[in-house]
Amino acid sequence: LVLSIAMAVALITHSSTDPSWSTAAGGPALNWLGSPGAYASDLLLLLLGPGGAVLLPVVALAGIRLLGGQPGGRLGRALLVATAGAWLIGMAAGLLAGSAVSGLPGGWGGVLGLAGASGWNALLGLIPEPAIAGPSR
Repeated sequence: LVLSIAMAVALITHSSTDPSWSTAAGGPALNWLGSPGAYASDLLLLLLGPGGAVLLPVVALAGIRLLGGQPGGRLGRALLVATAGAWLIGMAAGLLAGSAVSGLPGGWGGVLGLAGASGWNALLGLIPEPAIAGPSR
């Protein structure tokens, strides 16, 4: 539960000027959780974009179950499904706005979403009829 709250705080206070995986910046991190929060939020945003936030409720629910003395459930499976959902959200965002966004290291879809959107565009490019390919996007 603490992990999901900490990750939410790290994502909310993410700053593109913090030293992190995708930024070579000096000075202290502006993220409320310092350098660990800056690196963690940058990694999640880099890979999955803002859609990666769907992972946080899964971790929070497992934490709430564990605090109640119940088994945590199928956390691995739930995280896999949530990651797939975040990837699909990222693909949709990449198809709608496939360019870089200031402040987000991987754009709206993250690196994985943009890669999926690029692959989907390549497959749709094989369809010769624009009336079919256009609505499929």
